[in-house]
Amino acid sequence: MHRLHVKIFLWFWLGVLVVSGTLVSLTELSHSRAEDDRAWQEKYTPRLDMWARQESGILRREGPAGLERYVGSFEMDPGVTNYIFDADGHEVLGRNPAPPVLRLVQSMADWPAGKPRVDTAERIIASGSSTCAARRMWSSSTGRVRPC
Repeated sequence: MHRLHVKIFLWFWLGVLVVSGTLVSLTELSHSRAEDDRAWQEKYTPRLDMWARQESGILRREGPAGLERYVGSFEMDPGVTNYIFDADGHEVLGRNPAPPVLRLVQSMADWPAGKPRVDTAERIIASGSSTCAARRMWSSSTGRVRPC
């Protein structure tokens, strides 16, 4: 009788593993990374444009302290980190961005203002906006959110 309980227990968990493995495999096979990248880009591109315009205005009016409050208000969204760079490529709030963010910002030197640049491999969007002081302000948002 004791062996029957052990066999039932083992067969139950083996069945759970097989069903779970099948569901995960089917999900991975039917899910398109390109479709997920497109949805991610559609979600964050308009937000970044709005953030970049607002951030440059807040920085002019209220300085770095006001900008830090503003950025902190929307960075509560999981996976979103927003960096603001001055014309010399320094992060305005003094934070240390990840190397992929720095590479994308450095590649934005000849990129047209207002046109976002997307790195889908790293899930980073960068956008430039001009401020009144004729300096370029780069706002880079990393959306390191695991694909749905």
